Amino acid sequence: QFGRALTGRSDQKSLKPKLKKRSKFKSRTAYQRHWIDYKRKMLHFKNKTAHHDEVYLPLEQKKRATVLERLDYSEGTPLSFEYIPPSYFYKELLVLGLDTGKVKLYDVSLVQSRFHGMVPPVAVAPLGETTPHSSHTDYISKIRVDTHDELIISSGWDAKIRIFNLMNLQPLRVLKGHKKPIYSMDYSQKMQILASCGRDHDVLVWKPFSVQPIEKLKGHSAPVIDISFHDKQQQLMTLDADNMIKIWDLRMFSLMQTIEGKPIGSQRSLTSIDACKEEDIVVT
Repeated sequence: QFGRALTGRSDQKSLKPKLKKRSKFKSRTAYQRHWIDYKRKMLHFKNKTAHHDEVYLPLEQKKRATVLERLDYSEGTPLSFEYIPPSYFYKELLVLGLDTGKVKLYDVSLVQSRFHGMVPPVAVAPLGETTPHSSHTDYISKIRVDTHDELIISSGWDAKIRIFNLMNLQPLRVLKGHKKPIYSMDYSQKMQILASCGRDHDVLVWKPFSVQPIEKLKGHSAPVIDISFHDKQQQLMTLDADNMIKIWDLRMFSLMQTIEGKPIGSQRSLTSIDACKEEDIVVT
């Protein structure tokens, strides 16, 4: 509970992170990413191997919440977010979608590497945000990220899908096909296809590099409120306001099954849907 070391000194040395030389990397950017990962691992190693008289704060006190930014009412309220875990190529990032139509990008790795997670809340300025010209004109309903092609994808109540560059939020393209607000959107990085749904009862399937939908799935008689891909089975699950769940085959773009969802207890309607990839079941 107090972060006391459980391994001997020989084990500690073998687990200690190592900083590689600059000559091992082809570019400066790759070395900087390695250096950030090294500092993060060293902090974790020091906290894990510290003696009981050096670490006197319980773990639940060390993991305090950090205020990224205090937003005024005029700046908007976050409605959707996407978390990007740290890797060899990326820092630890957080993307926010606001009700004003703006998209904001934060580097949350600065919080742990600079402040060790043991300080009072501190403000962290965003890495970037969209301009009024490139932002949505209404609420942002969903945010998705493609780390392979370095894309941020956002859908909004202005019936548009906007695609930005992950590193600098540079606008790349706008997908137009819906006539009414988009309530939800999902992206499959494995299949490299995008699906969106909303008040107009239709489900549109897109390729992220084309401005026109490649398929329109019809069958719902009520607004479609949520959507989710099942990459393993190459299927798409959709949920409408009448609690009807439809499963679509993405190989033929055909309807496979319709399920009537039944809310539990005092819940009047289902609000979201997700595909459990490992168990091949639908979670609502």
